[in-house]
Amino acid sequence: MPIPATRIFRRQRPILRLFSILSFWLSLLFLSFLPHAAWGQSADYAKAEALVRNHQWDDGLALLLPLLKSEPRNLKALNLAGLALIGKGDTEHANEYLKKAIAIDPAFTPALKNLSINEFNSQQYAAAEKHLLAAQKELPGDPVVNLYLGEIAYRQKQYARAVAALGRARDLVSQNPNASAHLAISYLQTAQQQKAFAILDGIQPEQIEPRSQFELGLALEQLGSSARSLPYLEAVHRRYPDAYDIGF
Repeated sequence: MPIPATRIFRRQRPILRLFSILSFWLSLLFLSFLPHAAWGQSADYAKAEALVRNHQWDDGLALLLPLLKSEPRNLKALNLAGLALIGKGDTEHANEYLKKAIAIDPAFTPALKNLSINEFNSQQYAAAEKHLLAAQKELPGDPVVNLYLGEIAYRQKQYARAVAALGRARDLVSQNPNASAHLAISYLQTAQQQKAFAILDGIQPEQIEPRSQFELGLALEQLGSSARSLPYLEAVHRRYPDAYDIGF
């Protein structure tokens, strides 16, 4: 019987951190912006966007809030205010602005993507999936959307769906060892061992978070690849030397 990973990692924060550096995460969020010409832009908005890009959250909000009082349906300003609040660590209020934008235009992909990332990181996977699927209708090949849809499918043990979505986000997956491990496990679970091994040959066990090390080692062991599973299980054992399940 497979050993539940939750028995070992109870003290770990359960949120999967796909991007370990806030600035890199925000750079992905900024990919959500549409061209300025598509929605119009005021001088204050342009200044606010430059400030938020430079992580000057409060200064950016100081320009955005008066703008939103005069233009409460300004989608880009609502989205940018959400980003500034994310930067400040206030995701609850950030989501309020992003949801306002979506209520005005349910197909506004920047807010859909940014809200879904917040929801994913708060373990609200059903809500995140709903908003990601809405964004995917507009941007079927978007790598950020597919990365997070793939991670949700992986957590649901829907491995064929995970392979499809993560495969469409291959450039982003290749930048993150944990996402790469999840794609490899999904390949193993869908009888595509050679593709899994090709991914694993490019990453080291120490690059992967303990939960992913354990799940990968377990998947390899269950498929009879004991020699390949040992480095991942040993890496977890070094982190948790007193864990009975790992020792077993």
